[in-house]
Amino acid sequence: MKRIGIGATEKLHAASAPAHAAWPAFAVVFALMLMDYIDRQVVVSMFPFLRQQWALSDTELGMLASIVPITVAVGTVPLSFLVDRWGRVNSMALMALVWSCATIACAFADDYGQLLVARGVVGLGEAAYGTAGAALLASLFARRVRSTVLGTFLSAALIGSVLGRNWVSIPHVTHHDDADITDLELRRKAHNAGGGTKLTIVPLLVKALADALVAFPQFNASLDPQAGTIVLKKYVHIGVAVDTPGGLLVPVIRDCDSKAASKIAEEVATLSDKARTKGLPMQEMTGGCITLTSLGHIGGTAFTPIVNAPEVAILGVTRARAMPMRGADGGIEWRDMLPLSLSYDHRVINGADAARFVRFVADRLTTADLVA
Repeated sequence: MKRIGIGATEKLHAASAPAHAAWPAFAVVFALMLMDYIDRQVVVSMFPFLRQQWALSDTELGMLASIVPITVAVGTVPLSFLVDRWGRVNSMALMALVWSCATIACAFADDYGQLLVARGVVGLGEAAYGTAGAALLASLFARRVRSTVLGTFLSAALIGSVLGRNWVSIPHVTHHDDADITDLELRRKAHNAGGGTKLTIVPLLVKALADALVAFPQFNASLDPQAGTIVLKKYVHIGVAVDTPGGLLVPVIRDCDSKAASKIAEEVATLSDKARTKGLPMQEMTGGCITLTSLGHIGGTAFTPIVNAPEVAILGVTRARAMPMRGADGGIEWRDMLPLSLSYDHRVINGADAARFVRFVADRLTTADLVA
């Protein structure tokens, strides 16, 4: 299946500049805010007059109101060249410039989206997606003011709006089970004590998930509701949810079926650190086959993760806990049990296959060759 990257954000220029070099950007910020005010207060206040004199529909009035913010947004392109000609301004001024452009674009998209919702043209999910998309596109307008920090924030907003749409449009079912990781933890700690790449439970789960996708190809699929078709993927890329100051990001680890757990651990550590400190471009968060989200570092016993469409399943894990189990001699043994929560799209996956899939992952965690 063809995978399309959605573009990337770049590092913000941090070059120092004299104090007087910042005034062009602040002037542009003020102009943007003023134009936004004029658009909202003056143009919108003229709606009754325009509706009566020109016989304009609500859609046409909405398009008319968009002229000012669109003009301002497009105008940031030549303005960015002027800022470069006048001297590179400091990072706060550049951030304010992009923020103003994104604010106006979001305001327009939100207003117009509400109009379309009221007229029954789109639903709330599509309107929210449009608002977040406008913010993402606005951040890419200026030539030298594209910020990884801002891009990460907008990417998180986009992900949030998409998950809201997924929750409404996908029939979710969640299957819960426990995995006995007592022996796995002993092998993992022995591996870490011997040096080499440090292993946590996350890369081991990623490797187990990769093997499960190969064994259950119906989980390595995407659903096209409009065409009524299911696309089976021939690659195994797994997304790993990362908690960052700007929100939840999901970097994708590629070709996990052909990598050892230690290699996966290196990539998870690198991408997680990048997500928390610098941010991630969109091409590093797309193309996944299934997503792993872990709350084990926080706690919990179970939860219902939201499927990240076009994927058809997502595995959530919470904190492992010691539980009494019947031993071979009939006595009580304390075992480390890891809660697994698999949410899946019931249009593609049935309950029996979901139970087998989770049990396969749980059993794979008990095998000795997983730690490598």
